[in-house]
Amino acid sequence: LIAVEPRENQPATYRLHPGVAAAGRPDPARQQVLDRVMAGLHQAIVAWAREQEAAGNGRLIIDHGLAAAPYLARAREWGMLGAILDPVISRDSSPGTLAAALPVLRQAAGEAGSLKAKCVLAKALRMAGRRKEAEALLRALIEDCAAAGEFLLASSIAIELFYLLLATGRAQEALDLAERKKGFTARAGFGPWTRLGDDAQRLQALNELGRWQDVLTEVARLRARMDALPESGTGEEAVAPWAIREGILDTGGQAAMRLERWQDSLDLIDAIAASQQGRGAPALV
Repeated sequence: LIAVEPRENQPATYRLHPGVAAAGRPDPARQQVLDRVMAGLHQAIVAWAREQEAAGNGRLIIDHGLAAAPYLARAREWGMLGAILDPVISRDSSPGTLAAALPVLRQAAGEAGSLKAKCVLAKALRMAGRRKEAEALLRALIEDCAAAGEFLLASSIAIELFYLLLATGRAQEALDLAERKKGFTARAGFGPWTRLGDDAQRLQALNELGRWQDVLTEVARLRARMDALPESGTGEEAVAPWAIREGILDTGGQAAMRLERWQDSLDLIDAIAASQQGRGAPALV
């Protein structure tokens, strides 16, 4: 009646037989109350874990974000559902996590029709390898957001299209998009970590274009800027500082390898591992 599924270095998962779950299901009125209470509980844990992520709480964001999704879907809280699943898939893009997130994201995007829900859906589609579907949705969303003055979302959506362009061998187009994204970021009023994210994307495009020495020079400059920035209190941000830091270091490591500067590459890999360990990242990242 109850299946126990152990997980390495994580609490076990308990799965109820459908008959047991049906027998214990409350009436609709009580279900609504339960959905609100349980969604609020998981959301509170996710919010706390995001504030304390550097202390090793990254796994809580993933587990409790996924746990909140069915409650939010039943409550038809589509905006909240998209907002809580966005950081989940940003931290864990494994097939299992994407398979759990995609159905409810499709439901949210379809029923709500909100730009935010569609943005998170497009991101999940890209991560799942559904590139044609993701690209068509992303291109339409960027123009819709720009026309509506939703520069915060336009900036976020441009990130997803940027990575799709890189993955399909269109580095120069990606570099041009990174320049356009800077305008969205500035008009949205984002803080320094988000602006660093624009620099990080530009470096990735330069790497793909073979400008490796330019990348290493810029990474050294950006590391000094990042070391001087606090993890929080820098204004409104659309990114997690760890994601920007690790992305810049990884891009520098790739450039160092292509230039056969092995010690530089190893030093950058060590810095990434230290960041991942510090935030409690999943083993498979």
